Amino acid sequence: MSDGCDVRDVQLVRVHVMAGDMPAVAEPLAEATRLLAGRDEPFWVGWCRFFASLSAFSAGRVEESESLIAEAVASFRRSGERWSLSNGLLQGGIVHELRGRLHEAATWYGESLVHAGALRFRSAEARARVRLASVSEALGDPDTAAEVCAQCMDLARELADGTLLSTTRVVLARIARARGEIGEADALTEAVLHAPEMRQRDLRMIGINERGFVLAVAGRRNDALAQHRDALRLSTSSADVRFVATALEGVAGCLTDTDAARSAMLLGAAETVRGAPVPGTGADRAYLDGTTARARAALGDRLYEEALETGRALTVHEATALALRDERTSSPTPT
Repeated sequence: MSDGCDVRDVQLVRVHVMAGDMPAVAEPLAEATRLLAGRDEPFWVGWCRFFASLSAFSAGRVEESESLIAEAVASFRRSGERWSLSNGLLQGGIVHELRGRLHEAATWYGESLVHAGALRFRSAEARARVRLASVSEALGDPDTAAEVCAQCMDLARELADGTLLSTTRVVLARIARARGEIGEADALTEAVLHAPEMRQRDLRMIGINERGFVLAVAGRRNDALAQHRDALRLSTSSADVRFVATALEGVAGCLTDTDAARSAMLLGAAETVRGAPVPGTGADRAYLDGTTARARAALGDRLYEEALETGRALTVHEATALALRDERTSSPTPT
C-alpha cells in the first residue's frame, strides 16, 4: 500500500482472523477498505475482499461471502500473485461446498492446487487435495477420497504438519462412516480430539462435529449430543456461525427418538444457516436422510413439514438456543 494506505490494518485483520476473534475484524477492515477506495491496488484490495468474505461467512451471510470471494479472486488474478490467488480459490471452494455446489467447489480447489503446485508449496497443495477428497466423499466416491487422503497423511508425517494430519484424519473418519467402518472412524476422531493442534478453533470445531456424528452412528447419542452442543457453545462464544449448521444437524439426529418436532425444527434451521440442504450422497447426507426419515415417521408428513418450516424461520441465535435447551450444565470432555 502507499499514500496513506497502511498495510498494518490488513495485517491486524489477519491477526484477528488467526486468533478466531471475528468481531474484532470489522474496524481495521473498514479502515483498510476506506484507505483503498479508488486506488489501483489489486493485491491489497483482494485481501480486503478475502477477509470481508470470511467475515460475512462467519456471520452467516453466505451469499455476500460468495460475492466478496469472487471479487477477491478477480483482484488476485489482476495482481499476478499466485499464493494469494491459491488461498482465495481455496476459500471460494469452501463457500461453494457449503452451499451444496460440489462440482464448482472441486473446480476452485483444483485451480488452487495448480497454483500451489507451481509455487512448490507442498503443504498448501496437500490442503487443496484434502478439500478435493472431501468433495469426492460427498459425491459418493469414498475410494478416490481415501487414496488422496493416504497421500496427504504420508506428506503430513514427512513435513511434521500436525494440522494437515488432523484435517486429513477428519476426512478419513467421514470416509470410514460412509463405508460403515465405525471402529476406524472412532479411532481417527479420538486421535484428532487429543492432538495438540486442537487448540486451533476451526480444527476443533470440525473435529468435535465429526466426533459427534461418529458417536451417533455408533449408538452413543448422549455422548454425540454433548459434542455437537459443545460446537454450538464455541460458535456462540466466538460469534462465528460457519460450523453451526453442521452442529444443528448433529443435534437433530440425536433428538429424533425423544423430541421429533424439535429435531425437524433444527433441520429447517440448519438448512437456512447453510443456505442449502446438505449436498451429495456421502456420509453427512446419509446422516441427514436418516434423521429426516425418523422425524417424519414420528410426526407424520404434515406435522413434520410444519416443524421444518418453523425451523427455517428461526434466527441463528434462536436455533442455537433451541438446540442447547435442556442440556446438562457440565461441559463435555473429549470422548
